[in-house]
Amino acid sequence: IEAFIGKIPIVRTIYSSSKTLVDFFNVPDPTTVKRKVILIEFPRKGLYNIAFLLESATDGFEKLIPEKDKTPGEKYYKVFMPNSPNPTSGYFLIIPEHEITHTNMTFEEAIKTVVSCGLITPESLKDIK
Repeated sequence: IEAFIGKIPIVRTIYSSSKTLVDFFNVPDPTTVKRKVILIEFPRKGLYNIAFLLESATDGFEKLIPEKDKTPGEKYYKVFMPNSPNPTSGYFLIIPEHEITHTNMTFEEAIKTVVSCGLITPESLKDIK
């Protein structure tokens, strides 16, 4: 079926994008998958959102950023910031490394937090003093 779908121009694009997104959220064993949960300031400074660090943007996305806005030597990363309560929609961002705040949250904890609109506090955060 996938081979057939792959031959239909518009359907192929939608299907492959949807499949990638479903694969990202379909985690059979959360303890074996290393998805980095980060915080980013969005929509403005001082407000933080949960996001997922995807990978370096040096594969070409970094070239989209205007030179006048780049800091020499700064690394840029691809980030997905999910919306609440539906984490399959959200924002794809390319952000500089210095704007990333790393967390100890697991992927599963982050998804539960986003889906619950923040009502569920992850166990890993309850132990922090």
